[in-house]
Amino acid sequence: MLSETPPDFLLTDPDEIRSALFELTHAEAHVVVRDAADREIAVLIIGLDRKTGTFFWRPRDYASSNFADNKELLIGAVFQFICSGYGGVRIHFRVPRPDIVRFDDGSATFVSHWPDRISRIQRRKMFRASLSTQGKRCRASWQPPGGEPALVFGIRDVSVDGIGLRCALPVGALPQRGDTLERVLLDFGEFGTLQTSLEVRNVFPTSGQGKREENDDEEGAPDERANGAATVAVAPVAATVTASPKLAVAGQTSDTQTAVRLDVESHVGAVFSKLSSREEIWLQQVVWRLEKSKSD
Repeated sequence: MLSETPPDFLLTDPDEIRSALFELTHAEAHVVVRDAADREIAVLIIGLDRKTGTFFWRPRDYASSNFADNKELLIGAVFQFICSGYGGVRIHFRVPRPDIVRFDDGSATFVSHWPDRISRIQRRKMFRASLSTQGKRCRASWQPPGGEPALVFGIRDVSVDGIGLRCALPVGALPQRGDTLERVLLDFGEFGTLQTSLEVRNVFPTSGQGKREENDDEEGAPDERANGAATVAVAPVAATVTASPKLAVAGQTSDTQTAVRLDVESHVGAVFSKLSSREEIWLQQVVWRLEKSKSD
């Protein structure tokens, strides 16, 4: 019941509601509608209209417009949507009886206004986008306190729990386990940017410093997993950094830049420490789009 939903999981902002509904257009989303007679039917959410504040949906098993003329298909004046989104998110909301839109080709769809509130609970946060095989240049930058030069990292992988970063600097020159990085700017290119806080969970060399064995990347840090960093991938990479050393340390003199070895690379695994519900929804969309772009 929506009235029993904890306040932190109840969305009332129109942008957050739109984002939650958009999640349900994902191919892996499972949406069930329950009518007044407690009958359930699987449906597809086809799309959203931001201008009118409506969304379009139809029964999953009806390829034609026959459902539009079936008055016994759904009974009652209020319908409850029970949804499982990608990544384990659970979304519940209610809408009044929908209108029917018919198109020139004979097809039809239901149309409903966005609900005033949505219950959205993330039960599992393991869905992760790996960027190791993508050509997208996603970067993270952080300004240390005390006027030190800004650090710029490449984003290796990301989920709503954590992020894996790579940097052409030795481990000793990087933040250490337990450090909190404030105002980190994550740049996902065409998908947008996010300023957030990160808590470092692990730092280790990947090349040029006595690289870990490849099987250690998956099994060598059980303590990090126990503390919630399961989504931070530590997949092996090539021993040579392909990025310019100027991307590793921003704002230093040329002498310092030439001292950065191209064969040195370190991994920083971190978890998000201050994501709001709106930022989490936004990040989930980015993760989905990054993963989806692999097949585009």
